[in-house]
Amino acid sequence: MKRLLTALRTVTQMRYPYTDPFEMQHAQSLWRMVWGVIAICLVVALVYIPFFSPGLVGGIGVVLGLVIIGMAVVLVLINSGNMLSATILFIMELFVGTTFSYLLVGSQVNLIAFSIPIIAAGVLINRRGMIVMLLLTFLVLVVAGVLSEIHALPTAVVASPTAVIFSGVLTACLAAPQHDPDA
Repeated sequence: MKRLLTALRTVTQMRYPYTDPFEMQHAQSLWRMVWGVIAICLVVALVYIPFFSPGLVGGIGVVLGLVIIGMAVVLVLINSGNMLSATILFIMELFVGTTFSYLLVGSQVNLIAFSIPIIAAGVLINRRGMIVMLLLTFLVLVVAGVLSEIHALPTAVVASPTAVIFSGVLTACLAAPQHDPDA
């Protein structure tokens, strides 16, 4: 039992000795986010999947397994000191997962999920990273609209251009630097 607890502790703890306090805080934040995604995937696998039809369980299980493997790679990168690579990989995994869920499910309800990689890029990288993710999101939505027009995607996927522009402007305004009058 003690060996199991020791093994579990070594898997769940960060071992790389970051010398810069800011980088250590960044690594710990990313570490917690990755473990949060892994926990959500495990909860979905254990609680939510039994309610799906047997035909869907295999596909969803594969997707969840791929997400967990991708997040494990991010954990390995954090533990080896490659913070920039781990951060970019984490954000790209979130973006790709959001894009596929939006394109495959065919619901405009999934539009709100695009805020997750945008906010993660703003928090983990900087404003330029957030703007890049915002532009990539806009590009994906435009491509989805074009594909829907040529009937390559279900029509429910299309978002109105006004909604896309409004959400982009709103995100940019909310992420604007806050000026401290005392500074």
